Amino acid sequence: MFPFLLILFFSLSFAQEPPSPEDPSDDSENDSVSKDPPSETIPTEQPDESYESENDATNSTSTTEEKEVQEDSEEPEEPTIEELLQLIDKERFDLPIPYTTQVQYWVEYFSNSGRWTLSKWIRASGRYRTMILKELRAAGLPSDLLYVVMIESGFDPTATSSAEAVGIWQFIPSTGERYGLTINEYIDERRDPQKATKAAIAYLSKLYREFGNWHLAIAAYNAGEGRVYKAIDKYGTINYWELCNYDDAFAQETMDYVPRILAVAILDKYPNLFGVPSTSRKAEPLIVKMAYAERNQHVQTLADAAEMELDLFLEYNPHLIAERIRIKEPEFIIYLPPEKADIYQQNIRRQGINRISSGRSMTDEEIARYRSVDPQDTSHHRKSFSHTVQEGETLEEIAGLYGLDVNLLKEWNKTEKAVPGDLLTLQKPIPKKLQRYTVTSGDSLKKIAKKHKCSVDDIRKWNGLSEEATVTKGDVLWLKVAQ
Repeated sequence: MFPFLLILFFSLSFAQEPPSPEDPSDDSENDSVSKDPPSETIPTEQPDESYESENDATNSTSTTEEKEVQEDSEEPEEPTIEELLQLIDKERFDLPIPYTTQVQYWVEYFSNSGRWTLSKWIRASGRYRTMILKELRAAGLPSDLLYVVMIESGFDPTATSSAEAVGIWQFIPSTGERYGLTINEYIDERRDPQKATKAAIAYLSKLYREFGNWHLAIAAYNAGEGRVYKAIDKYGTINYWELCNYDDAFAQETMDYVPRILAVAILDKYPNLFGVPSTSRKAEPLIVKMAYAERNQHVQTLADAAEMELDLFLEYNPHLIAERIRIKEPEFIIYLPPEKADIYQQNIRRQGINRISSGRSMTDEEIARYRSVDPQDTSHHRKSFSHTVQEGETLEEIAGLYGLDVNLLKEWNKTEKAVPGDLLTLQKPIPKKLQRYTVTSGDSLKKIAKKHKCSVDDIRKWNGLSEEATVTKGDVLWLKVAQ
């Protein structure tokens, strides 16, 4: 029993913690303050190098994958204007559309910073588009001449320039009067879209007959015939794009004029391709019936007779520019909505104001004042010259560059394809000095040749005339004569 108790005593003694060592320098403090047990030292955990290397590898793989995902998610580069132009169908246009740097510049402008202006013009075109296209087609002219109006006025019949040009076709007074438009303090028919369109057709037809290609004819519409003749005479070419390479050939406005027209034609037909906004909701066509009003009438009286608000009446009749129409002629033309024509007729008969021809067509005499002559064969107005085919060029591109019909180009050169290095015969004035000659009564090719000391074959060659072709009074020939 005793040994067991002795063992138990020693076991309990060793199980107690030993007292903390005292600080010999401060006995009094040790007597009053109990000592805390010493803090247990916790060993610092060392990083597992194998784990870190695996983690770094994982992070590296993750970063690489993220970069690959980012690269895959990057949007492809947007196509350039030049690339987009290759997607359009030139068969949709009846004016030659060359992809020159000037055309590309204005396509880019009107599809970017100028896109809202263009969108506004396209929407406004709905007002007169149907009427203009109908008149152009009836006259046998390219329907794409519609875009001359877009650039000239944005289809605003009241548009006025600093040069006193007025209306949707922007006629100056002298040209407007030359083509039968009445311009006085009461009526300005340049602001009459119907009559101004007929006058513009007559003028453009004349310009095309004189210059033989639409690019130059349109340039002459802007700059005037004299400026274009001067440029042709100086530089010996009827290629509008070549003339634009010379700083003094045209004013900058004329150099921009043709490419701007071609650019808006492209964008109007391909708005979605180039991102032109909101062009589908065009203004409603302005459908009118023509009526007559007697002179000395107040415009308000005429509006009342048609039971229309004055502002709406003037929207149909922007050519009336005075409150009272005190003209010398016995009557003048007004336009009314079809549903107002009968109302107007009944009211003026009741009041004895006027007479009307409700919805009737213009007479032949009236049309003759504004309609150009029938389209004629203008091949003899063109001039013979040459073009050396460059690598990659096609006959279609060369014809478009010079504003020519590709079928004629093939016919003149007896070829179906362009071969690099070949010299193609085109229509162009003879270089150096040229003389324009208008055929008079009694003229023949033989007489003209004798008069100008050249051969009939020379005249045929210079003007692209076939062996069977003859000339008539009023035809224009280009002759190379000794100076």
